Amino acid sequence: MRVHFSVSALTAVLLVASSAVSAGEAKVLAFSFEIPDRWHAEGTGGDMFFATGAQQAYAPPWLLAQTCAPADNDVCAGIARLDPSTDAGLAELGCAGIVGQRLTWQDGIAETRWICAPRVVSGDKVTAGASVFTSLRGTLYLAYVAGDADTPVALFLDQVARSMKVVP
Repeated sequence: MRVHFSVSALTAVLLVASSAVSAGEAKVLAFSFEIPDRWHAEGTGGDMFFATGAQQAYAPPWLLAQTCAPADNDVCAGIARLDPSTDAGLAELGCAGIVGQRLTWQDGIAETRWICAPRVVSGDKVTAGASVFTSLRGTLYLAYVAGDADTPVALFLDQVARSMKVVP
């Protein structure tokens, strides 16, 4: 199974999420980070997480995260390292050929970040970005899609990264 940030992944997250929770702090296995308070979130605490600030289905802004822990082979088996420059779903959003930027944050968390070129999708300009956060406790794959009126991708990913913590 390869990690794809697509409509089918969004559907899977919504199906496995036990219930909606109020946004603010998101927890995905060993990782905790902040998202806007006004967002609707699903699946916090498990290995998949989805949040949106949109009122319409499949409209930006939205965030999709999936994680695995190194000791949990059932969860990590078959999850390929995210590379938006070759992922077919993200390549359609302007990610083809981009190079990841490596950043280091608190708690020994390293991030590789990709920000894609803006694209027009169904008449709306959207920009996608993806990050892979790694620590000794696990790996978090995160994708964010924003429209023109939303928080820009680089700023949003900076805000998530600055609030990122490894939790017990």
